[in-house]
Order: sequence, then C-alpha cells, then structure tokens
Amino acid sequence: MIIKKKQLLIDAPCIVGKKERQSNDSNNAFDPAIVTRILEEAKAKADEILRQAEAEATKMLNEAKEKRQKMIQEMELERQQFKKHLGEISQRLNVLMSSFQKQLEKEREEIFEELIDVLRILIEKIAFKMLDEVDFRQKMNRIFTKLSEVKSAKVMLSEEDAERFPEILKQCETMGFEVVRSSSLKPGEVLVDTELGVLDGTRKAAAMLVEKLIEEVFGPVGTSEVSQAVQGETQQR
Repeated sequence: MIIKKKQLLIDAPCIVGKKERQSNDSNNAFDPAIVTRILEEAKAKADEILRQAEAEATKMLNEAKEKRQKMIQEMELERQQFKKHLGEISQRLNVLMSSFQKQLEKEREEIFEELIDVLRILIEKIAFKMLDEVDFRQKMNRIFTKLSEVKSAKVMLSEEDAERFPEILKQCETMGFEVVRSSSLKPGEVLVDTELGVLDGTRKAAAMLVEKLIEEVFGPVGTSEVSQAVQGETQQR
C-alpha cells in the first residue's frame, strides 16, 4: 500500500511549527493577578507568623515579670521573717543580759558585804580599836624610837590611856616631852607634835592608810564607796 507524504499517522510525532511554539510560550507566562495573589498570601502568612511571635514574646515577658515579682515577694517575706527572728533573738538576749546583770549585781553586793566585813576588822586593828595594853605599849615604843633624835615634842593621849599607862607618861617626861591629855582622842589614839612634823596615830589617819591600800589593790575607780564605808565605820567606833 502506498502512503502519501501528506498523510499523518496517528502515532507519529507531531511537529510543531515556530508560530505554534510562540503561542504556547505566551500561554505559559505569569499572570499579574496570580503573582499579586501569591504575594498577598505570603504577606498574610508572614504577618501571622509575626503576630504569633509577638504574642509568644509578650507571654514570655509577662511570665518573666510574674516570676520576678513572685521572687521579690518571697524575698521580702523572708526578710520580714528574718527581721522578726532577729528581733526575737535580740529580745531574748536582752532578757538574758538583764538577768545576768541582776545576778552580777547580787553577787557583787554579797562580795562587797564580805569585803566590808574584812575591812572593818582590818580598820579596827589598824586604828588600835581592839588592841590591848601590850599592843599600845608596843605602839608607843615604836613612836619613842622614831623620836630618839627629837629634842622637844608634845605627846597627846586620850584621858583613858593616860590613866591606864602611867609608865608611858613617865617615859615621856624622861625624854623631855610634854604630855597633853586630850578628850578629843579616843583610847588607842595618839598625836605627837615635833619640830620635824606630826606623828598621827588616830583612826582618821588609819582610815586614810586603808584607803590608799584599797586604791592600790582595786584602783582609784570604785574604791570611794568602800573607803567611805570604812571611814564611816571608823568614825562610829
């Protein structure tokens, strides 16, 4: 069978001409409406994503603020609790210190009373309040020893001692000393007036001596009360 060239087989490739290809290419070009729609959809999606991001950021910021405020409140509560606890400790400490101070004052008063009793005995001994005849004679012998080089002196005794110790009066006369009986002096007290000075054997001088001894032991602070008590006791006796 003879087939002419102009006949076209069904399954034969179709050859498209140049004019037809240009027509097809123009049909496949982008449509401005389609491009605009695509851009609008992309912008809408971008705006949505931005809104979601802003919402998430705002949420996170608010949560951070809430956590910060909660932490501040907790810290303030802890501070108040610590302040309260510190106040309770301070109050208990003040109570303990007050109790300790009272106990210390009580102990101090007891010790002071015991000390006063000891000082009373001491001042009585020094002031010759409880000395017997032998002690007074020893006291006068020591005085006469100091006056061995003195040419003239005035010895003042109490009226009681002048009656009780006539040998002392005689010894004073032997040494050329003037004897004066004084009603202002108490038994055991003696005053000797010489050109070199005065020998004071009174309770007042003894109290001053004790005061100096107390000051040397306890220091100048806090000894005035003890000294006044001793001097008061001495004057009463």
